[in-house]
Amino acid sequence: MTKAEPGTTVLGRLVLKPALALGMFVPTVAAADEAAKDNGGFDADLSVTAVTAKRTIAEGDDLDSTGAGVRVEFGYEQDLGKTELRAETTAAAFDYRDDTRETRWSYGGQARLRHHISKTVAFEVTAGHMQNIAVLEADRADQTQVRGAIVWNKGDHFFDISATWRQRDYDDAVVAAAPPAGTVGSSAPVAASSATRSKGVRLGARYRHHFATWQWLTAQVSHEDQNSDNTRRGYARTIAAIDYTQPIGKKSLRLLFGLEARWWQYEGRRVGDVATGPLRRDSMVAPEFGLAYGRAKGFYARGAASYQFRHSNDPRYDGNGPRAQVSVGYKF
Repeated sequence: MTKAEPGTTVLGRLVLKPALALGMFVPTVAAADEAAKDNGGFDADLSVTAVTAKRTIAEGDDLDSTGAGVRVEFGYEQDLGKTELRAETTAAAFDYRDDTRETRWSYGGQARLRHHISKTVAFEVTAGHMQNIAVLEADRADQTQVRGAIVWNKGDHFFDISATWRQRDYDDAVVAAAPPAGTVGSSAPVAASSATRSKGVRLGARYRHHFATWQWLTAQVSHEDQNSDNTRRGYARTIAAIDYTQPIGKKSLRLLFGLEARWWQYEGRRVGDVATGPLRRDSMVAPEFGLAYGRAKGFYARGAASYQFRHSNDPRYDGNGPRAQVSVGYKF
């Protein structure tokens, strides 16, 4: 568990740790860049991210978390004509500002096969595994997934539909947060369980229209169900989002506009943690505005700010708040 060392400032925790990790990874990434010159199949992506979120109730998802992190990804891609193969591995660390939360180290990899059925239609199969990711229902989980997709691409239009099977294994027991003193259910016992696995399916569809260089509109929708013998791990969630990117001049700058809505319901979490209470239902709408810089390779940066309008039938999880994220990186 990572705690603040004596004399360590918030600035040190949010900036110095990722900077040290950045320096540690640079020689390795540079080696991958040299390899790419020989066989042309390798690539790498190194980035540092800082997040600030004003919500006082943090759930597993990093959407509600303040902190900083570093991420490095290595990939290899091979074009065999109608078939494309890609393999990649990822390592990341995220240090939370909250002293009660451990630094989360994540790592894993995935492999993807894309086969072109015609000039406009292809199918994809992707399989992968990640350790210690942040998810809606837990602070961290190990996830194995297999995804299949049909892709249609013609001219300025791109469309795909996908189905993903996911299995998640959890490191710790589920413990229900005790309601604040004086609220309904504050005297109820805190529930706990040792359930360690859930399984589920995610269905998704995405459409993108390309207007010009670095100018596009993307709309997507997905629905997922995660089920477990411990119903506190289970949930159903629907997400709809639309994003627009507008280039500024010829300097690789782009304005970002987005709007996302989420609706979710837990299978076994009840309002106030009262056994006879209604099941908890949450929703969120978040408009976003940002600025991005960079191209397919080389240095890039992205900053975005959003405001989350969040509603829950459980007052502990109700409330609005701003969120901002800044990322800088380099693609080799």
